[in-house]
Amino acid sequence: MKTIKTIKLATAVAAGLTLAACGSDSKNSPVTMSMAANSNASVVALTKITDSTCFEANECSASGYTFPNDAIVIDATSGEDITNKLSAAVNDASQNSVIVLPKGTFKVNKSLAISSSQSGLTLVGYGIDQTKLDFSDSSADDGIKITGGTNFVLRDFSVYEAAKNGIKVDQVNGIHFNYVSAIWETPLNAESEESGANGIYGLYPVGSQNVLVENSYSKGSVDAGIYVGQSDNIVVRNNVAEHNIAGIEIENSSNADVYENVTFDNTGGILIFDLPGLDKAFGSNVRIFNNHSYDNNLPNYGSGFVGYIPKGTGALVLASDGVEFYSNQFDDNDTQAIALTSFFLIDEDIESYGANYGATIMNGWTPITNNIYIHENNYKNNASDPDLDPETSLLAEVSLGYLAGQNSAGKAVTHPAIIYDGIGQLLTEAGALTDMGLNPGTFTDTMCVEHSVDQNDNGSTLNIGSVYGLNPTELDAENNPVNFDENDKPVPTLRVGELGSDSNTLLKCSTSPTRLNPSIATINGVTYGCGAGGDDENSDSCNL
Repeated sequence: MKTIKTIKLATAVAAGLTLAACGSDSKNSPVTMSMAANSNASVVALTKITDSTCFEANECSASGYTFPNDAIVIDATSGEDITNKLSAAVNDASQNSVIVLPKGTFKVNKSLAISSSQSGLTLVGYGIDQTKLDFSDSSADDGIKITGGTNFVLRDFSVYEAAKNGIKVDQVNGIHFNYVSAIWETPLNAESEESGANGIYGLYPVGSQNVLVENSYSKGSVDAGIYVGQSDNIVVRNNVAEHNIAGIEIENSSNADVYENVTFDNTGGILIFDLPGLDKAFGSNVRIFNNHSYDNNLPNYGSGFVGYIPKGTGALVLASDGVEFYSNQFDDNDTQAIALTSFFLIDEDIESYGANYGATIMNGWTPITNNIYIHENNYKNNASDPDLDPETSLLAEVSLGYLAGQNSAGKAVTHPAIIYDGIGQLLTEAGALTDMGLNPGTFTDTMCVEHSVDQNDNGSTLNIGSVYGLNPTELDAENNPVNFDENDKPVPTLRVGELGSDSNTLLKCSTSPTRLNPSIATINGVTYGCGAGGDDENSDSCNL
């Protein structure tokens, strides 16, 4: 078995008609330069003024950060172009300096570059909704870019209309985003990327260690609003990602905790990707918990790998190993709450993997998704109107099959809220991926879904589905292979089971997996997060 059969539309639909029994519209927020005018409570909370007396005296930010007496203060009037003043302040800053941005809205006409010579720099404004840097007149570059160094703090300001990325941080050990936003006001559309009206990434730490993104916001990104890539020791908490292609994305990163975030009106709310060909070959130990992912029904106007996300996706895992979802709330995501997919849905030609991905496979990357534990999550009214456009959804044909289907008892099938492609597991257990170091037995009790809470009030059944069967030796009543055709190619059978039912066997483990370890980020000698010594170690979220 060396090649994968393409999931053709006709095949998926036909399979859907004989499923094996295994026992809302997007709500776009107002376009406005004032975050406080946004009616969403989770966004408004970020703009709250903690101490009005201190704030009005220009002694602290809206979030309560007190400006030190020796801070470098940029003096400017709202509406002014502060490009030169800002560049001069950064160039004059020594290590561990504090630069205070002025209160108001200001033009910046070129990228602000910060390097390792400014390690320890704190760049602070008067508040996420009080200091606004408008990069609409800048050329094709990032709004703010930090390269190298340690222990940077960015807080209490917003970046608008950056030509490329809002704030990019590369090769840094210790970066703290706090009450920061990256915003593009133009609603996403089919011309967004080509026209340049919307930037690529909002908050964008990459290739870094000890990353903390909290109390922050991103809107209008044509890729990911909050993205952490090829990094280690990560905490992403209490953020809001709205109206991006991907709300929050963790890519090829290890030891990441993502909690207490809100994602809505994105194409996909929360993504965990491991992609081939990157300097950091793969990630691991990613925990997604106590988040609210809802109404992520924005049409997919993206390109690259995010261009495969079905609109209406609460969360999606692609080719990742070691991910735990728990205590999350998934509501009104029209295609599915959670999708678990292998890289084979993007590139089905196994015979080409040696030539195309050999180096990254040698470094430990694999195309499969494995060691996924999903438990104690709440699901309400997901999968009610799945994305059926094969140009933008890697699961469009699968969804068509499920919508056409009924189980062996003749009961109409509700489109699964959790979908697992299953192809990586089937091929691994059949011995077809040994050249990648994937041997039969790899998947023993490693893909587990349990203790799901059905909150549906629209009459639908909370289902789980597997596109392919998972047992390579399964036979039908006439002793013919069920999951492979006469040419030993995998056949999609679109399995379905009702979550919580005793008869369901899909992703049902005999024993619960070991929980993943909590993560921390240490910046300026302070430890943040749920792990040992972290500031949230004893919080309710960290003890779920």
